[in-house]
Amino acid sequence: MKTKIFILGLLAAVLAMGFAAGDALANGAITGSVIDADGEPVAGAIVSIMGQAHQRGERPFRVRLETNENGTFGVRDVPAGRYGITAGAREVGMARVRAAVQDGEVTEVELQLQGRGGRGGGDDEERPEPGSVVGQVVNADGEPVAGAIVALVSLERRNHRGRHRGMRTRTAEDGTFSFENAPAGNYRAMAWARGVGRARADLEVVAGEETEVDLTLQGR
Repeated sequence: MKTKIFILGLLAAVLAMGFAAGDALANGAITGSVIDADGEPVAGAIVSIMGQAHQRGERPFRVRLETNENGTFGVRDVPAGRYGITAGAREVGMARVRAAVQDGEVTEVELQLQGRGGRGGGDDEERPEPGSVVGQVVNADGEPVAGAIVALVSLERRNHRGRHRGMRTRTAEDGTFSFENAPAGNYRAMAWARGVGRARADLEVVAGEETEVDLTLQGR
């Protein structure tokens, strides 16, 4: 019965995008369902779709939407390529999958939300649920910067030495980056690359949601 519900939900998502399964598509499309740990549909979950590669000087495809009452979603006119798809819902959890889209085809995905595993006790209830941060680093001409260092530093949380807690990563070939499982709160995102410049931006991470931030490196 549950499988039938999801099939009907995905069909509704496809029809809601304005085309039937047999229609020709200039680009591709993505449809999917978001479920909780018990396999039940999650309505109102935030879904973010971000392209993982693109032509030099062009910004990657991005879209942000919510699941419908059946826990499904759909996006049409998606350029062919690889995508990272993130879903989250407050008090339910987060999930992330990668998918490939081809011209003229509909790609179907399923994201099962999972909360952070706890050991029990009142301390778990006081910890903020995680969110995520994604973005792109570009130079002054708007071109993506590969291999740039990106740091996400909490403006509220400190370690045992009194220093602000943070995370660090490097950008991919298309200048994109992501931080998963970032506790809700206020942060400063900083990026730098030798011979290119530096950038920073303040942002807020919301529990169960994805925050986007773009950083433009500027030389001294």
